[in-house]
Amino acid sequence: PMMVEVAALVSADKDRFISLWNGYSDELFTGNREVKECIDFVCKEMGLAPVEGRLADAYKIMTDRVRLKLDPPADTLTFLSYLNTRNYLIGLISNCSNEVPVLWEDSRLAPMIEKPVFSCSVGLKKPDPRIYLLATGQLGVKPGECFFVDDNLEPLEGAAKLGMSAVLIQDSRLNKTLIDADAWSGHII
Repeated sequence: PMMVEVAALVSADKDRFISLWNGYSDELFTGNREVKECIDFVCKEMGLAPVEGRLADAYKIMTDRVRLKLDPPADTLTFLSYLNTRNYLIGLISNCSNEVPVLWEDSRLAPMIEKPVFSCSVGLKKPDPRIYLLATGQLGVKPGECFFVDDNLEPLEGAAKLGMSAVLIQDSRLNKTLIDADAWSGHII
């Protein structure tokens, strides 16, 4: 619904806005475009000329949502803390646009993650094998020594191809639509 809100704010047809927006996802996630720029591009492609204040408001909606995603549920923080106290190395690979690294240091996740890898900062995104190897290299471990947890199948399959123990997390707080359990033959939590 975030993109529905943004489309409404700039007076755009939501389906067309979302379709055009999705066309920029690779550029956003690999750091080749910034969110504000893409909002502007989509509006121009639709023949809309929203006032500058509305573009800023649309960006604020998106930034606020990212901030919420960087504030995980208490049970997640408790589990990460448990792993930290037992000296497990915890990395992160995130397919994300430029606002995530900007907001990262102020998040409650930052002190719990040893080495975050943001796709927009490294120019790679899951399931490209190089992003997994970058993350494991930064942690000083081999892929086969890692558990990789994700809520999407494509990144899990990419991790499994490298020998990681891939675990599908099914949590309605992450995704409104859960993955069909029959679509994944690996571990599920």
